[in-house]
Amino acid sequence: MCDTVRSSTLIEPVAVFDSILTPKKRKPRIYDLTCQPLIDSNQVKRSRLHPCDDSTSSELHKFNSIKPVDLTLDLKDTSTLKPCFGGRIGMTFITGHNSQKRIRFQDLVDKATLKKACLSSFSIDDDWLCDVFPSTIKICLARPKPKMVPESVDKLPVTNNILWVFPKMSAGYGAMHIKFQLLWYPKFLRVVITSANLMPHDWQELENVVFYQDFPILNSRVRQSQHSETASSSTNEFSKTLYNLLVSMNIPQSVIASVQKHDFSKALGMLVVSLPGKHDATSMETRQFGSMGLCTASQVISRQFRFDLEQAIVCMQTASMGSTHPAWLRYMLSAFRGQDVIPETPSLASFFTQSMSSIEPITILFPSRRTVETSRNGIPGGGTIFFSSKFWSTFPRHIIRDGVSKTQGILMHSKINVVIGIGYIDLLATSQQLDIVSVPIHTQDNAHDHNTKLEKEIHGYIYCGSHNATQAAWGSVPVMRSSVSTSSQSCKSIQHGHLQVEIKNWELGILLPFRIRDVCSHSSVGFNPDLSFVLPFEYPPAKYGPTDKPFSQY
Repeated sequence: MCDTVRSSTLIEPVAVFDSILTPKKRKPRIYDLTCQPLIDSNQVKRSRLHPCDDSTSSELHKFNSIKPVDLTLDLKDTSTLKPCFGGRIGMTFITGHNSQKRIRFQDLVDKATLKKACLSSFSIDDDWLCDVFPSTIKICLARPKPKMVPESVDKLPVTNNILWVFPKMSAGYGAMHIKFQLLWYPKFLRVVITSANLMPHDWQELENVVFYQDFPILNSRVRQSQHSETASSSTNEFSKTLYNLLVSMNIPQSVIASVQKHDFSKALGMLVVSLPGKHDATSMETRQFGSMGLCTASQVISRQFRFDLEQAIVCMQTASMGSTHPAWLRYMLSAFRGQDVIPETPSLASFFTQSMSSIEPITILFPSRRTVETSRNGIPGGGTIFFSSKFWSTFPRHIIRDGVSKTQGILMHSKINVVIGIGYIDLLATSQQLDIVSVPIHTQDNAHDHNTKLEKEIHGYIYCGSHNATQAAWGSVPVMRSSVSTSSQSCKSIQHGHLQVEIKNWELGILLPFRIRDVCSHSSVGFNPDLSFVLPFEYPPAKYGPTDKPFSQY
């Protein structure tokens, strides 16, 4: 339920919103996302959103029952938005680099027919948000908590139709870094997973990755059947993971209930979620997060498509790096390969101190300072690329590669991890193009029939989402801790130790199995052109030069 601001707090919601949305002497801005003005200059002066009063604040939680004035009926026939039930993956539009394969923001958001939205982002341009979304719809926006908002406030209705939600953070540093969009249209729900913030810069100047899929409304009979069962038993892994994420983020129950009215049986891929906190690495409840969840999802893909990940090679393209050491790299490599080292390894110290292979099984792509300096916007354009130079002296330099985009002069803010069988590296180097398998991983009834035809042609999987190649995003190396509880189960933990993985950030991504274009038939079962993906960087990526260093702002 959407809580209103507590009366004990000394904060006025509208004042907070207006201070961000309408600074003094603010000049109207027009954003160009398609090399054409998004809106005419005469349309810049949009209708102001009405401030909350006591009566409307108390009703804001009725996300479904309060319907905005329907201004779209006469415009419905003019909308060009088509459902994408099979899913689509691509890179964001770049001004001056027009391509039909690139995804524009307005490809996702159709102002004429959009009914409501639930969004999450690390950085947000509120002015731009009001320009690109209809002013008549309800928007639930998960975001980092502004400093002026009291600690006790976890939800803030800032206008009649915009609710801010502040997911809980753990102590110390960390980021509410998760990025997704849930977009309700008359006949389907669109789920968008991306590395792009809700900023115009991320949708026209930086390369970001986007995956989205539409899900139809459940028929009334199925919906009634699901209503009589528990959420965990009536849905597949994709919808369960999404449901649990929204609950953990403190998204209003009315929003979550609206999500559950849709059919996720055709969902592609495996969702991977990171939640801040110190997670018990031996608990099934918390082993679904970060690197532990990555390991589990990798196992599912390997098992369903009978693909051997034991010798897989991993390439992590990232826009941020932190403290990186061989032990963590070995841990991440094991997670990407679906090798569950936590319960089976007798001695974690022995495992994590083994030397890395001379042929690097895992590499990290991050732009060198030279790459940023020579980019279209130069050093100022690297404002969202993060690395601290203090970590360079101990960094395992043999695994770093230069994050250079194929689009000349453009920096990549995407987070793309390629996990490929060792025998297909040369093939990918020649092709550079992936075809995402369009077989739902979660459909158990027909999975065997599809896999019989596809199992020999799966070459790996790709990750796309918000996770950077950092311990804050994926989690630390498991740390052995002692338990002091006297319960019988906890006594067992005392005897064997208590393994903990610490995650700092909120993150979301998706794993998608692929075949390499050169060896797949376009007429084969399980593929569609919207799921054809050209890697935005050269593979294999180039090593740093003798004098190169990672780009660093400090």
